[in-house]
Order: sequence, then structure tokens, then C-alpha cells
Amino acid sequence: MKMKRTLVSIFLILLIFTFTFFKNLSGQISGYVISYYHHDFTNDGPKLKNQYNGITLKRIYFHYKYTLSEKFDTQITFEANEKNLSPTKNYDIYLKYFWIRWKNIVPHGDLIFGLSQTPVWTVEENDWGYWSVEKTMFDIHNLGPPSDIGIAMKGTFDNAGIFGYHLMIGHGNGYKPETDDFKKYYSSFTFKPTKNLLFELETDYEKKSSNTAAKTVKGFLSIRSESGLIGFETGRRYDEHLGEKVRQGFSLFGYRKLHHEFNILLRFDSFNPDRDISLAKERLFILGLDCHPHKDLKIIPNIWINTYKDPELKSDIQGRITVHFNFI
Repeated sequence: MKMKRTLVSIFLILLIFTFTFFKNLSGQISGYVISYYHHDFTNDGPKLKNQYNGITLKRIYFHYKYTLSEKFDTQITFEANEKNLSPTKNYDIYLKYFWIRWKNIVPHGDLIFGLSQTPVWTVEENDWGYWSVEKTMFDIHNLGPPSDIGIAMKGTFDNAGIFGYHLMIGHGNGYKPETDDFKKYYSSFTFKPTKNLLFELETDYEKKSSNTAAKTVKGFLSIRSESGLIGFETGRRYDEHLGEKVRQGFSLFGYRKLHHEFNILLRFDSFNPDRDISLAKERLFILGLDCHPHKDLKIIPNIWINTYKDPELKSDIQGRITVHFNFI
């Protein structure tokens, strides 16, 4: 089955190239590659147990965007990453996004239909800007899907773009097929009074059975300047179907420009995967130096440290050299 999906994905990619070069479509191909070398300074913690060092191809993204008219455009995105492997341990290609957008269906608002990006962590991921180093806190702990199949409205309530929204109804199972009769409802509202200040409130709700549901509420704040950015995220996930389990945490991150080719980045996360078990809490520290000798190339030496409140768990310490290359 996975081999079939891989062959279909390759076929679709070849089809896109064929249309591009032989039909002279007004489309745009873009993407990026992220890879890193890691050296584990410890190998007895829960995340790095019995690991040492190696080279990892973290993610390959391939986008094709095609403009149908002034009102309509569409995009298809394929991904391969370190987590999705075939039975023979090769990188497996899968469909990440495939949507069509009706622009300005209402004033300042677009209608998006298909497999599209959800509001769960879109805003803070864009502001953090260093997914290549590490995912955002909600993404790391799988507190929502990055994409979902459904219908969405995205835009602003005003001409100046101060008040924004992203509303979506999806099946709740991400880019995988639907497995139940329930739908997931997402909402994100942003307030941007100046170009340097941004607030967001995000919620989502999904029935898991006739009498249980999963709910998320999250807040985000970022302050930007010419020299850098500071962001703060906090939120909770309620899983009634898992015995009223509550997962919660906060993340503080930022970066500062040292030179036109160098940024320093810092991040601290505190997360508890079960509020009723205080010893489950874990913390993440990240320090990195972003070297970007070209606008499409980043080389980022970084170190991350995971510590745990449980005294039985030893810390994980890993150093990485991350390479992020964009192609257009």
C-alpha cells in the first residue's frame, strides 16, 4: 500500500513537471530541504536513549502553485521527512496540502477548500521562523494536526488588517483519511494594532464520541522590532475521551540580529503532558546561531537540552548543525 502511494506521488510530481515545461502554465515551483548533523552529549535520557550521532534528512517540501484567474488559485504540496518511512526504511512521499482558494469571496476574506493548513500553530510557527531547528511547542507534542481536509475562511475584518481570522471545519484526522463521523472546528482570531505587535487566540473542538470531546485553547503574543522578535505562547488541551486528561504548557522564544548574516536565537518551553501528574513536567532549552550567507541558505549550529521534573529521568543534551535550503 505504501509503495503504491509512493508511486502515485512520484507520478503526480512528474505530471506537474510535464505540464510546467510543455504546457507553459503560469505556475510556480518552490520548496525547501532541511537536514542536520546531530551529536548526542548524553544517551541515557528518554529521548536520546542509546543514540549517538548521525545525519538526518528532516524534511523535504515540494510546492506547486497555479493561478487559475484573479479570483482562483490552487496549491499542491508533497512532503518527505524523517518520521514517514516505507517498510524498507526509505523516505516515503505523501500529500501534505492540496487546496483551491476563492479569493475575496467576501471583502478581505478568502474561501479555501481541500487539504489546507489549520490554525492550530500557523501564526506562532511563522513568527518563530525556526521550524528547521525545532517545531513549536504545540507541534512537538502533537496537540493538533498541521493540515486537515475541509473548508476554511481566512482574512481580516477591516481594511487595515488589524483584526484577522482563520475559521475551519475539517474531519480532524489531518492529511489521513477520515475514520469517524465527527468533525473538528477550528478558530483563530488575531489582533495586530501595529506592525510590531501581534495577539492571537486559537481554539478548536472535536467530538470523540457521543458524550466526549477534545478541546484546545491557546494564546500567543509577539513583539517585533528591526533587531529581532520575542514571542510567548501558552495553552491547554482537554481530552475528555482520555479520562479528562489535560496537557498544558508555555513557550518563550526569540531571536536577535547580530549582523546582516547572523542571528542568535533562544527558546524555553515548559510542558506537562498530564496536569494530574506533576512529575511528568519537562523543560526544553534551545540556543542557536543562524548563519545565512545567502537569502535561501541557513546554517544553524544549535544545542537543545531537555530536563525533567521526575528525578528518575536523566537530561537529554544534543548538539546539531542544521542546514536549511530554499529553492524557487
